[in-house]
Amino acid sequence: VYIEDPEEVEVVVEEDAKQNEETVENGVASLPGEEESIDVEAVLGSLKDEDIEVQARAVKEVSCIKKPDILQKLVSKGVITKLSQLLNPHITPARSDIILNTLRAISNILAEGSDQVPNKHTKALNSSGAIQLIEQLQNHTSMDVYHRAMQILEYFPNRGRSDMFTEDRRKPVRIADNGFRD
Repeated sequence: VYIEDPEEVEVVVEEDAKQNEETVENGVASLPGEEESIDVEAVLGSLKDEDIEVQARAVKEVSCIKKPDILQKLVSKGVITKLSQLLNPHITPARSDIILNTLRAISNILAEGSDQVPNKHTKALNSSGAIQLIEQLQNHTSMDVYHRAMQILEYFPNRGRSDMFTEDRRKPVRIADNGFRD
């Protein structure tokens, strides 16, 4: 490729660098799963941010964390309370992406604590009010949310109801092109 003006190349490189800087906002890495680069304080700060988009990115990052030491650090810093608030429709707008990522994060936290009996995180989830909110999510229109809620409630004996819906309600619903059920 022939370039007449070498300054154009530098501008492109600077723009690429600027884009890379913009992919990390408020200390939250843009690529989920890069757990080594997680700044726990920045993630917690982003979860407390008033901007719902910042919260959505932060909870997505938390939902990708599976390393026990990082999960334990997040739990010790109070992430369970913030995750509970994200499930509360009176505090956070009901967005399926936020709800699913929050449920994934809670599921990962419970999986990390499953080496102890009883699970070392169930008490914190109970006291935060998350379990009551997760029970309510059994009525959610998204089957993904319903199944994730049921998966979490399995950690809590006598919570949630597997018989809450008929068998056909538990199956995915096909929506026709006209927007109605088939």
